[in-house]
Amino acid sequence: MLLYPIKLRPHLAKRVWGSSDWAQSYLKESQDCSSVGEIWNVYGECLVAEGAYEGLTLDSLYCQFPRELGFTTESPHFPLLIKWLRAQRWLSLQVHPDTELARELTGRNDVLGKTEAWYVTQAQPDAELILGVHPQIGFAEFLQSKGREWLDLVERVCPKVGDCYNITPGTIHALGPGVTVLEVQQSSNLTYRLYDWDRLGLDGKPRELHLQEAQAVLKRHWQANCEAGKAQETELAYAYPKLEGRSLVVSKFFRMELFDKAGSLHWQTSLSQPEILICVKGKAEAAVSGNCTDLSLGEACIMAAGGAEITVNLNEESQLIRVTQPQVKS
Repeated sequence: MLLYPIKLRPHLAKRVWGSSDWAQSYLKESQDCSSVGEIWNVYGECLVAEGAYEGLTLDSLYCQFPRELGFTTESPHFPLLIKWLRAQRWLSLQVHPDTELARELTGRNDVLGKTEAWYVTQAQPDAELILGVHPQIGFAEFLQSKGREWLDLVERVCPKVGDCYNITPGTIHALGPGVTVLEVQQSSNLTYRLYDWDRLGLDGKPRELHLQEAQAVLKRHWQANCEAGKAQETELAYAYPKLEGRSLVVSKFFRMELFDKAGSLHWQTSLSQPEILICVKGKAEAAVSGNCTDLSLGEACIMAAGGAEITVNLNEESQLIRVTQPQVKS
């Protein structure tokens, strides 16, 4: 079963830093795109768009086909969230916890922490993002400041198209205006805001800050800020499927690789590790066991595990990202 590429209906997320001039180009159907900041393409509550499982949620498939969709015991929900972000204004200065600390802080055993990665697909010449702090800044010194004062302590990066940033728990970060990224993350909405530019939310009220929780995260993971932007962990540390493209990011939760050369690629899925393909430029064609789908800019599809043959066709303009997860040891 599941021997066809699974496409999902995207979810649009309105954000105070969103805009209305970008999202429609990533969607096949006309929708209200006002104030949209995020398009969620792969998420447990998204509905299957077509085929035998049309109308079912990804989470329901995840429970129905645990082997084919890489079931883990950490959570009953599909473990990854893949989305597009376009910042019209600065996102909040924020941090995320790991799973252990997330459960301590929330008192819930069904939540995940948040490791994420940003792949830059558009960036204006003067665009910036925040990633970590100045090398000489320590945890105690950081806590002596607050609010806008923190902006003098953080590290600013000028992103370029094709850059990829691994953002581990505890890393202070913020996406700046004029940047579009594909974000791959653990399926978690735990964001602890340190500073939000003294603005109001879409409801007209000040947005909540989470200073106590953020301080707990920083205390445990301060080293992440000292290592932000440095070389990532070696792929050999995790049992991933065979690398088929150019490796971008490897973590203990997912690997991202890029296909950017015209031609046809062929490989077999593993017996227990599903794959996700996302078109980040142009158009592409993907097939599993002979069942084919077209992928336009922004679209994603899930290829279930099970040893099926995958074929990907790219032209000169195509770029595709493949996301895989490590082997789950029983």
